[in-house]
Amino acid sequence: MIVDRTPAIAVDAMVFRREEWPLRTTFRGSEIAGVSGTWSPRHANMADFVLALVCCPKCQKPSILHSRVHKISSLGKVSPSFICKYMDGNISCDFHRNVFLDEWSKRKPLYACSVMRNGKIEISYCHANTVLEATVELGLQSDRGARVIAVGRAIGFFVNDKIGNDLSVD
Repeated sequence: MIVDRTPAIAVDAMVFRREEWPLRTTFRGSEIAGVSGTWSPRHANMADFVLALVCCPKCQKPSILHSRVHKISSLGKVSPSFICKYMDGNISCDFHRNVFLDEWSKRKPLYACSVMRNGKIEISYCHANTVLEATVELGLQSDRGARVIAVGRAIGFFVNDKIGNDLSVD
């Protein structure tokens, strides 16, 4: 029996969990408070160029995914990769990661699948409710040239310190 310890998802990919962020009205106007490592759909009163809102897991500040800068695939993959540009005086956030938005186009969780094909590991993603549904969705049952390493919920990595050395998973 061969045991492969390669993770089912690429460590450099971050999956942001979907969460509805409340919009508060204050004397300064409308404010939104993000939840670290999550994304929120745009509110109805926001400009059309706002694709979604994301909250950086490192500095915990919300950012806008702008339609002139980003594209979001049907799987929720944000292109180009997400770079947090938050600055406060001389301190700036340097979080930079490939990002997926969980439950972007469907209200189903994002699954990741690690497959060995021709001696190379490939990572595929799909929306599903179960591992079996993800396996069927990705066509892995009929793919004779693929050896499935792992299929499971795509998870987010969260930064627990200021420099990104201490990570945990949701």
